Amino acid sequence: GRDTRNMSLDEVIDILRGEPDTQVSITLRHPAEPPVTRQVTVTRQVIHIPSVALVDLVAPGVGYIGMRQTRFSEATAGEVAAAVTELQERGAQALILDLRGNPGGLLTQATQVADIFLPRGAPIVSIRERDGRRGELRRSQQPPRAAELPLAVLIDRASASASEIVAGAIQDNDRGVVIGTPSFGKGSVQTIF
Repeated sequence: GRDTRNMSLDEVIDILRGEPDTQVSITLRHPAEPPVTRQVTVTRQVIHIPSVALVDLVAPGVGYIGMRQTRFSEATAGEVAAAVTELQERGAQALILDLRGNPGGLLTQATQVADIFLPRGAPIVSIRERDGRRGELRRSQQPPRAAELPLAVLIDRASASASEIVAGAIQDNDRGVVIGTPSFGKGSVQTIF
């Protein structure tokens, strides 16, 4: 019942959002001559977008974990761990972790994903406050799930933030090879106070 032509995307999203399992009716208007309209009713749901978009063997013994153009969200480390287990069960003897186009996400998930591949105690990321008063070094905490498998990490100029942390930790610890183009170079962590 509200015209959205002059609204921003955020305003439209605010109108469409609501409690799961409730419905919203949308009238779509196609600018044909004469204009064509149709009514669509959508049932709202919580949408979970997986971080691991593809898990497969790309060649005999070579497993692929595709995280292209996804994000590091609350379940990412669990998804990557499950992908590694699945690929090992399917005979993977080497892994490709594809982080091209991945803009990052949660720092905790980046460290937990790196933890899957690095030996316990390996440095993952260091964080320093802008004023230099406080610093922190995060290290691998768990026994690695895939320590013995050769690893290649794919990145590109759209790989940023959490994906750069994972790729950098793999490279800095000589755990695998990073292949691609220079990444975005975000290098910052936000903390909410």
